[in-house]
Amino acid sequence: MNKITIIGNVGQDPELRFTQGGQSSVKMTVATSRKVKEEWVSTWHNVVAWGQLAENIAASVVKGTRVIVSGRLDVREWKDKNDNKKVSYEIVVDEIGVSLKNATVSVERIEMKSAAPADVEEAF
Repeated sequence: MNKITIIGNVGQDPELRFTQGGQSSVKMTVATSRKVKEEWVSTWHNVVAWGQLAENIAASVVKGTRVIVSGRLDVREWKDKNDNKKVSYEIVVDEIGVSLKNATVSVERIEMKSAAPADVEEAF
């Protein structure tokens, strides 16, 4: 299973973009911190989300927001122009929420788009 959860602060306002096909994506960084021998050490994580989740993040999260991010860890490998191997890591978000440890939020529900035809009843 490839699952990671982090709690940290957003490093800059999320950057919302759209692919040529119209798919939305958002990129941001999240800093996690831990204390090592009386000193705080931060680790920066690249975070990406797609679709409606990406648009919700862009509309709701700003630099400095403390978030709880859950998703999968992806590894990207490539060679630069000098043929040196490069590696980067990013978290692809499944779920994200604002931490209420030091903040309050107001939640606005959005209407979910259904793939089922309108005349089909749900089996509940």
